[in-house]
Amino acid sequence: MKYFRSLLTLAALLLGPLTPAQASTSLTTLPRFIEPTHWAVGFEPELAFSQNASLAGVAKFTYGLSDWNNAQLFLGNGVGDRGFRAGTQLTADVFPDYDGQPGIGFGGSVTYSRQASLGELALSAYPYLHKSLSLKGANEIEPYLALPVGVTFVDGKYLRTSQLIMGALFQNTRHFRYSFEIGMAINNTDSFLAGGVTYYHDAP
Repeated sequence: MKYFRSLLTLAALLLGPLTPAQASTSLTTLPRFIEPTHWAVGFEPELAFSQNASLAGVAKFTYGLSDWNNAQLFLGNGVGDRGFRAGTQLTADVFPDYDGQPGIGFGGSVTYSRQASLGELALSAYPYLHKSLSLKGANEIEPYLALPVGVTFVDGKYLRTSQLIMGALFQNTRHFRYSFEIGMAINNTDSFLAGGVTYYHDAP
């Protein structure tokens, strides 16, 4: 725990001082790769609590581009400081989740959002780590960890952003997975809790 706190402190010093929180988007289903031409659709509520608590709902459509590459579109709205948002994300495994080896990859996102009556354009890139673990029967859990860093353009200026995200996907049926995620603000982002359900469709 002492090492973990030191790591967060170092990241904050490197990436800049803490300033008012900006909009962020959870990763949830992205670490789970979909076969090419297959797709998934899901919905997740999200509670942000860095400054003023606010609640949002986000719908996501994910498409399998290759065995180790997903693309996603998302659209959402909320109350409080969590206004309209829309954007896209892309992930690719550099080292796939295979046998005892965890999956290691990189992702990126582009998000337009409305927060506190201001429009924001956020660009983000993140390394991530994930590992699928089989449980009793057909059950499965897939924990993941990511560190998004980027820049947000708002009100004629730009802000450096960083965040630590941890979560897991849970499967107990073939076509449905459930998610839970925690985001911890480091610089110019929101801390949040998110969860949801995703339906995975097998293409003919």
